[in-house]
Amino acid sequence: MPGAHLAVLCVLLLALRNACGSPLPDWNHCRESSRNLNDIVNSMIAQMQDVKVKVIMMDGVPYIESADRCDPAGLRSNSKLCLSKISAILQTYIGLFEKMGGSCDWDNSDLKEEMLYLQKHLKARGINESGKKMGAVQAWMCHSLPQALLQRLTSFSSIVARVFAPGDPAKHTEDDNSFLGCGLQ
Repeated sequence: MPGAHLAVLCVLLLALRNACGSPLPDWNHCRESSRNLNDIVNSMIAQMQDVKVKVIMMDGVPYIESADRCDPAGLRSNSKLCLSKISAILQTYIGLFEKMGGSCDWDNSDLKEEMLYLQKHLKARGINESGKKMGAVQAWMCHSLPQALLQRLTSFSSIVARVFAPGDPAKHTEDDNSFLGCGLQ
């Protein structure tokens, strides 16, 4: 599964050469929130580095795929497809972290708050997808599940931050790659 995530990330990065998209009035808020989410996840993972546990398989948690068109060209032509998938995945994670907070005595309030903030800005754009319903969190999972979820959330939050990083794609032209911020032409 990690190979699939890497492949999606590579496709997204390669596709940034032709970035454009439909306008999002709250794009800057989404960019800031997605970066904050990524920082919070990385901080929480750093705190868990000493924890040695068997990672629980997270087969049911959805992830962004190339068919979701989160590449810049896809955002230009129809951003709703990608943003709907981001919204649905956020809802799934929010539900899981709510269950864990109640079952596992694990403080994830900063993380949940940032996910809700990002979700709020997506809803303001009319993007409001329901997430996948996940099973109950069992007590025996409480030691391993936070780390497993944070590892999956790291990949997701990195891709989401990359989706919003260039700013509003509607303001880019096909020939302008200066928004990449890394001098690629």
